[in-house]
Amino acid sequence: MIREYTSLGQLDGEVRFVLSFRLGQDNPIDRWALVRRIYGDEAVTEETKNDSNPYDRAVRNSIQRLRKHGEHICSKSNGKGYYMAKTREEYEDFKASYLGTNYEKFEIIGAMDKNADAVWGKVEKPAPEGQMALM
Repeated sequence: MIREYTSLGQLDGEVRFVLSFRLGQDNPIDRWALVRRIYGDEAVTEETKNDSNPYDRAVRNSIQRLRKHGEHICSKSNGKGYYMAKTREEYEDFKASYLGTNYEKFEIIGAMDKNADAVWGKVEKPAPEGQMALM
């Protein structure tokens, strides 16, 4: 039987709970084992172990939402699973792998922005839509 969740919050809570037992890069949970744990064994078959599996997609979307809320959910670059960072070093290793070549570009743009601010002045960032800019 495939488990159902009444809200994204309920799904995210279950994903967070399962991953809370996977602390450290030496204790990951495999992608498909995670989907089975969240939705049940019927959610994954040999035929559905692919990127089109809707339960896998839902779990990956949940992980992205949780990351956006600051959860230190990491994944092994070799595809061996997900885990919660146990140390800053594990988090930094994940971050460098996750960002790939974009990490270096981000650092370069940061340095260029700092110099541009010194040369031409800071650019006022627009307030998010629906919010007034603070003085």
